[in-house]
Amino acid sequence: MKPIMFLPILCFLKVCLVLSQPVDFICGTIDYSGEDTPGIYNASIDPVELSNYDPVVFNISFWGVNREDGSSDHPLIEEYALQAVQALNIEFNQYNIFFKYYDIGHLNSDDYYEIGSSFEFYDLIEYAKINGKYYYNSFNVYLFVPTAFAGIGMYKQTTSGYNQYFHNNLAGFIHEIGHNLGLKHTFDSYDIDYNSPPVNRCFDCEQVTRNPADPHYNADCAGDAVPDTAAVPNFREEYCWENSLNPAVCDNVAYQYYYLNLEDCTYENPSAVDCDEDTRQVFEIDVRNYMAYTIKECRDSFTIGQGNRMRQTIVEDIFGQFEDAQTTLASLYEPYRGEYYVSGPEPSPANPPLFQPGFEYRFLPCECDCPEPTEYHNTNFSYSSSAWSVIDKATSNYGSITHPNHTAILINHPHSDFVPQPRRCYDNWNRSPKEGSVTKFNDGVFNTNVTITAKDSLEINDIYLIQNLPQGLYKIEKNYNDGSVLESIIQKENE
Repeated sequence: MKPIMFLPILCFLKVCLVLSQPVDFICGTIDYSGEDTPGIYNASIDPVELSNYDPVVFNISFWGVNREDGSSDHPLIEEYALQAVQALNIEFNQYNIFFKYYDIGHLNSDDYYEIGSSFEFYDLIEYAKINGKYYYNSFNVYLFVPTAFAGIGMYKQTTSGYNQYFHNNLAGFIHEIGHNLGLKHTFDSYDIDYNSPPVNRCFDCEQVTRNPADPHYNADCAGDAVPDTAAVPNFREEYCWENSLNPAVCDNVAYQYYYLNLEDCTYENPSAVDCDEDTRQVFEIDVRNYMAYTIKECRDSFTIGQGNRMRQTIVEDIFGQFEDAQTTLASLYEPYRGEYYVSGPEPSPANPPLFQPGFEYRFLPCECDCPEPTEYHNTNFSYSSSAWSVIDKATSNYGSITHPNHTAILINHPHSDFVPQPRRCYDNWNRSPKEGSVTKFNDGVFNTNVTITAKDSLEINDIYLIQNLPQGLYKIEKNYNDGSVLESIIQKENE
């Protein structure tokens, strides 16, 4: 029997051993064990319950931690931040959790350019707050150079840390945001057996059984407290410990190839058992879970139960940070950079409004008296259901995600708050056309007996164009750089 009073020391020593050298799949978040605060989580794996949560949107900001002189071997650039926002939205939108790219910044400190422990990360956060490098209305992600782990996420808080290579390991980044949203490692307490039989079943290791009638059942509160994730072992440590190898030496050894089939992300160790010697059943979906310790190429999914736990964590908001970081659905229809043309001289060079990746955008032709985009809640405009253009959520051409003139924005998402109503119609005709034509209907009626006269930029923009036309019926076409065409019918009478 292991005395429960030793738990914090054992966990601390375990983390120190495990995180002794940097590897791309090691998390610096210290596992915690035991029962959750009563009344917060219900261990639901019901997809209907998950679908009933309203959309929630969070600002998210990224901070590159540089040396004191501003230099970095792996500088943070906006493209990397956008890649991260894209990955988060593609994964979390299915749970009606959305992220809005808020800002990118830098923090210069020789003390925190490299970090080797979770305690140093906590010190970094306090340093950032004191020095104005922390937004209270946002998730904050810090990109430092780790010397002992790849990333760290503070449970039920809106702060994460990750390494400067995070754009090459977005599965690991999603893992850390999962911690922020209350998720534990799927192997949490997989090897702990404090009491036999347990005095409190939630403090024992997570049992294999998923039958609530089984007296050993504790999947609703032990381990990661999510019943639809298996009571899996720590894939990273298992080979090392079974072969009496120090995990510090074993980090990059063949363990990941010993039990994990890299071709199909399956796990092959029939001898794996839990603390009651019950055989663990490990399926491909367990290997692919974001909160497991497997290689980044395999991690690509959460479960319904994890989705419900994340949403319950947000509702709980134990530190009051989720509410502070929350923004509106309308913010998703706002550009993160750039500006709309309204009137007057056109900007040179052009600075179009750019939108964050991660959503499928459908830009639908619209009409209204709106040289500026209409407000989010103003839907008093007409529109076509045939898209002018469609941007895929996984696009890598971020510069293409801009709002075309004469269109409204539809973010294609299955929640009723998103579809089928497009938002923010932008129908601006104040720009100068690049060219055009004047068509005269020679018989004074609409038929094919016409004379078409092409007009260059100066001619089509001549303020006396209509005044100088002879009597008759005309069609004036103005062609714009964005591909739009404005047609006007003119019946010119004798003056």
